Amino acid sequence: MSIETLRAAQRQALMDAARWHVQLTAGDGSDDLASAWQGWLASSPQHAWAWDRVEQLHGRLGSVPGGLAFDAFKRAESHGLPRRSLLKGLMIASGVGLGGWASYRSQPAQALLADVHSATGELRSLTLEDGSRLTLDTASAVDLRFDEQQRLIRLRQGRILLTSAKDPQQRPLRVETAEGWVQALGTRFSVSQQTQRSEVEVFEHAVLITPQHGPAHKVEAGESALFSREHVEKPHTLAAAQASWAQGQLIVDNWRLETLIDELGRYRPGLLSCDESLRHLRVSGNFSLTDTDAALSALSHSLDLRIERFSRYWVRVLPA
Repeated sequence: MSIETLRAAQRQALMDAARWHVQLTAGDGSDDLASAWQGWLASSPQHAWAWDRVEQLHGRLGSVPGGLAFDAFKRAESHGLPRRSLLKGLMIASGVGLGGWASYRSQPAQALLADVHSATGELRSLTLEDGSRLTLDTASAVDLRFDEQQRLIRLRQGRILLTSAKDPQQRPLRVETAEGWVQALGTRFSVSQQTQRSEVEVFEHAVLITPQHGPAHKVEAGESALFSREHVEKPHTLAAAQASWAQGQLIVDNWRLETLIDELGRYRPGLLSCDESLRHLRVSGNFSLTDTDAALSALSHSLDLRIERFSRYWVRVLPA
């Protein structure tokens, strides 16, 4: 094989790997998708090489402790270089190329362009300029817009936990989602962006939810509410343990195993699934979100299950 042919094959493998990465991290987690990806990965050494390169890039941009990727973006912007151009340059320099850039323009990759983001499996906490405390759940992203009139956190994707601080300028503190706004009323609360709806969980005091095209509704401590662009659904009682994710813990009480596996899967790259015969098993316990392998190990011992690892990116829970 000539050098030109080899390079062309590598470029194609890198483009394919970037597309697979987007599908696996944003797809439905189906067995067919996992099987197709595994077949592609095993069909050529170049595919395995390309997959490793894309994973390394994802780690450099999304998993660097302390947000070094974000800091690099900010430094570049201070010199007049648009963030999108920097990301594109980083991807091309890392070997992913223009095809990979096109794939990374999908919604999951837009987190890399946000002011603050967390990688898959990362919980990131920071103190905002007004003293409020913000925690980002796995694979979450926000933009921050603080000025003389407002303190605005725009949630692009994922989930956040916010503990508001008193502002000497008395500017309103709001979280904006695709469906509307959530205003803090001296409170501790979480907001998650879901498909065509948002969810708010209030742990202290209260919040005011204002849909884009509907009336405002106050939600009190101990309540959770879903809202669309048109209205706020009736609040329901909130379990205090639902904020445990911010400490890296998942506390479940009589959950279906399928639900637990889906939740753990949000905190690890690739695919995590369970056999259909196990989906309705009921589970209670405290599981680690920062070490999902340990959570799976505890699960296998308590329920006498088998954890089969086809690769580090494809794991399946089966009967023993």
